[in-house]
Amino acid sequence: MLTACARGPQALPSGTWRVVLQLPGGELPFSLEVNPADRRAMVHPPVHLLNGPDRIRVDEVRVEGNHVTMLMPGFKNRIDATLEGDLMRGTLTVLKAGAAEQKIPFSARRGQARHTRADDDDVLAPGQPVVAPVGGQSTGLVGTVDGSG
Repeated sequence: MLTACARGPQALPSGTWRVVLQLPGGELPFSLEVNPADRRAMVHPPVHLLNGPDRIRVDEVRVEGNHVTMLMPGFKNRIDATLEGDLMRGTLTVLKAGAAEQKIPFSARRGQARHTRADDDDVLAPGQPVVAPVGGQSTGLVGTVDGSG
C-alpha cells in the first residue's frame, strides 16, 4: 500500500549565516537569519538579511536538492548557490541599467553570528546601500540599510 503525505518544500538549515560578497574593493560581510522550517507549510520560511539593527525580509527562497535561489525584494537581483552542509557558495546576480548582469561571488557559513570583521569598520550607516558601490554605481542588492532607498 502506498501512502501519500504532504510535505513542505526543502529548506535551508535554520540559524544565522555569515555571508561574504567578494567585491572588487574587498569583502562585504552581512548576515542571513533562517527561521526553522514548518514541514506543513507549502513555502520556505522567510530569510532575513541582517546588517546591524536592520532586517530585510526575503520571502522568495527555493531549495531544490542542494541548489538555493533567493530573489531579493523590490529588485530583480538573486542569489544562486550550492548548499554543502553548513556552507553555501555561488553568485549574487545584480541586474544593472540596460539589463546588464553583474555576477558577484557569494559565500555563507552557518553558525557565525557576526557579520562584520573584528574591527567593525564595515558596519553600514542607515541610508547607505547594503551592497557597496562597484565601479562608481551602487549595485542595489536590496536598497538601503534603513529601507529608505
